[in-house]
Amino acid sequence: MIVERCSFSRGCQCGKEYPHLAECRLQQEGKATVVYEPRSAASLDAFGFPGSGELLRSEEFLDYEGVLRFVLLDKRTRKFRVERMCYRSSVDGWMTLGTGHLGELAAAYLPHVGKESFFDLWEWSPVPSPPA
Repeated sequence: MIVERCSFSRGCQCGKEYPHLAECRLQQEGKATVVYEPRSAASLDAFGFPGSGELLRSEEFLDYEGVLRFVLLDKRTRKFRVERMCYRSSVDGWMTLGTGHLGELAAAYLPHVGKESFFDLWEWSPVPSPPA
């Protein structure tokens, strides 16, 4: 169950800073905060059911998948590890991108969620530039 709309941390308003995250959701899973984005809704328009695409994009029909997560490593120093979901058969699961403080990691990686640049993020690669 996805618990809340994306409001990543106190003082951060992702919907304003990152409007493309407005449809994303967050869920706390143990020491991790997982960012979920909606999967593309299939449309029945092509099968002669006009307007079905709009219906399937409504909140009750959307299906979400975890794409990015921030795992708390040290409660005292508030150090986190950021990971992204990898869909390659050799990895197929969570892949570590880096470590640091939540605000810095969020600023570096959240702009890539839902964009092609997300798939350019690789293990321990340099901190990415904002997507164009």
